[in-house]
Amino acid sequence: MHLYIFLSYILGCVFYAFVMFGTGCADISHLMVIALDRTIAVLSPMRYNRTSRSVTVTVGAVSFAWMYGLIWAVLPLLGMLQHNTASSLNMGM
Repeated sequence: MHLYIFLSYILGCVFYAFVMFGTGCADISHLMVIALDRTIAVLSPMRYNRTSRSVTVTVGAVSFAWMYGLIWAVLPLLGMLQHNTASSLNMGM
């Protein structure tokens, strides 16, 4: 019984970290895409009307943002970038 609660707690923490880190990275990526879009619109409005208004560019930019967040969220699950909890850190004690 206690092992089940412990494992569900650990898996819940891992799932929570995966979702929060992934959506956080995707959110920042969306802001980067919006900033890039606005920069192109201001600096070269003629090119903006030709390129940035297409559905392909829009879908590609949104897909890039979500894939970027997903890649960064999957890396800790593969053991490359481990999430640390406050209890696992040695606070100099």
